[in-house]
Amino acid sequence: MFWQLTRTGIQKSPLAGNWLSDQIRLFFSQSQPPVPLTPHYLVASKSAVDAGAPPQATYKTFATAPHDSFRRLNEERVLTEFKESCVQIWNPARHPNGANHSLQANIDWLRAQQEPGRPFEMPDGWNNVFGIDRYRVSEGMFDEKAGLSVSAELLLAVSH
Repeated sequence: MFWQLTRTGIQKSPLAGNWLSDQIRLFFSQSQPPVPLTPHYLVASKSAVDAGAPPQATYKTFATAPHDSFRRLNEERVLTEFKESCVQIWNPARHPNGANHSLQANIDWLRAQQEPGRPFEMPDGWNNVFGIDRYRVSEGMFDEKAGLSVSAELLLAVSH
């Protein structure tokens, strides 16, 4: 009986994960040059390139192109890999100048810039080391003004 009561009180929502994926997509598209988001299934082979250099890959061709939903699902897998290996929130316990999680509130960008970067390689071989940007993409979760700008239909209200 206790398990049933406890289990019914648990709720999960993909809202934050989807929002973070959208923030990463915006970050990739707004970067100069834009970060290529190529899913694994499109890459036949790849060659090693220097960080930030254009990818040198051979791409697969299909007689019938996969549906857009299939591509979006596979792009989401790449974004999940990026979230798991690079994206990070500012940890005030490690940097104790305030109890707030927000970098904006702590005005601690200088300290964040001194943190070592994290490398990430896309399925097509494009790679880079992500420094302070790995904090910026998640900053909007704690400070709505710090989120990357999106179109009006994607904006979340504070009540979410």
